[in-house]
Order: sequence, then C-alpha cells, then structure tokens
Amino acid sequence: RTRLAWYYPDLDTVFVRYRGAEADADGEFIHSVIHELGHRYWGRFMSPEQRRDWERHHRWLGQRVGARAERWPTPYSAKNAEEHFCEALGLLSQGRLSGPRGGLLAGSR
Repeated sequence: RTRLAWYYPDLDTVFVRYRGAEADADGEFIHSVIHELGHRYWGRFMSPEQRRDWERHHRWLGQRVGARAERWPTPYSAKNAEEHFCEALGLLSQGRLSGPRGGLLAGSR
C-alpha cells in the first residue's frame, strides 16, 4: 500500500504506483523507481565480479562506520549490499548523494 515501486525478479518487471507530481515533491517516487531498477540491474546485468566488488565495498563501509545510520547513504542501505547499491543509485541519479554519506561511496579498496 505504501510502496511506490517494486520489482519482481521472476517476472523481470518493475511495477510503479504514481500519485501525481504534488505527492512527489520530495522526489520519493523517482528515487523509488530508480531503486527498483537498481534491483533489476543488480540481478540481470551486473557480473558476479561487480557484485562481489560492491559486496566488498559494503562490508568495508560497515566496518568503517558500523551501524551509525547517518553515515550510510540512507539508513535502509545498511541492510545489505544489494539494498545499499539500489539506495545509492537512487540518490546518485537525483544528485542527492553528497556530503559525509556520499563521500563514503568511493575508495573502498
């Protein structure tokens, strides 16, 4: 009911529920759609090596900042490597990945 977009890998389909421009003043809808497209990209187009690299980055960030939610791109991105990737992609596409959170995306190796 509250989801704006979701991805079904078995169907390879992203579903969206748009509530109009006024309901998306904060860009949540766009972020949601791009986040779900990120799941599709993760599962269908990233190579195993690319996923392993991101998983390594996710572990590195977890060791560096732990559970401090303010240091992750979003609190939800601390859940696992795939959610971290999708959240970061959604923010990056909107130019909202900056400051202390965005600065931690690079340099994990």
